[in-house]
Amino acid sequence: MTKLKAFVSEKASEELFSFLKAEGCEIVEISAKADVHEAIACHPDIYYCMLPKGLYEGDPSLLSKDYPGDVPYNAAAVGRYFICSRYTAWELKEEAVRQGLVPIVVPQGYVKCNLVVLDGNHVITEDEGIAKVLAGIDDIECLLVRPGEVKLPGFRNGFLGGTSGAVGRKVIFNGDLAAHSCFPEIARFCSSCGMEPVWIPSYPLTDIGSIFFVN
Repeated sequence: MTKLKAFVSEKASEELFSFLKAEGCEIVEISAKADVHEAIACHPDIYYCMLPKGLYEGDPSLLSKDYPGDVPYNAAAVGRYFICSRYTAWELKEEAVRQGLVPIVVPQGYVKCNLVVLDGNHVITEDEGIAKVLAGIDDIECLLVRPGEVKLPGFRNGFLGGTSGAVGRKVIFNGDLAAHSCFPEIARFCSSCGMEPVWIPSYPLTDIGSIFFVN
């Protein structure tokens, strides 16, 4: 039987690796593939995008160090929608449409970094621009939470979406979610759609570029 694969930054903590292995995952460690900022060079959501038919792998040679040259593949499928930006690679958009998704353009280039995707109808974001756009979509519920509470060494802060990954009925957060000022709202929102939040309590919430699970 093939193990569930978890695509994770090679710089993730041993606690997270141990947790994922205990969940029965095979770890695929992501190392730097392109000349992007070293703080995000091992982040899966810089190189990959989860689509309905699996994990789309972008071309690292098309990436560059400065924003927006590092965000062509930083997008997210949510239900029947493809949440993307004007900087998203055309070939990724084309593949998303081929798979039946409807593109929704948001003003934030770091799309997946800023989205905790719980299921096809529920997301969490710290980005007001994303929240404003998604508020106009009837079949997506978006919880807007306070920004600036996620660490990302090398930057002033990271993003909550970049700490997270959903598998089955669990959504995993890299770090102490309970310390977030919006924890009660996050916990209630997850519960409302049948998702169980789990987290690593021994260190602060830290952006590692999302966790992608692939069968």
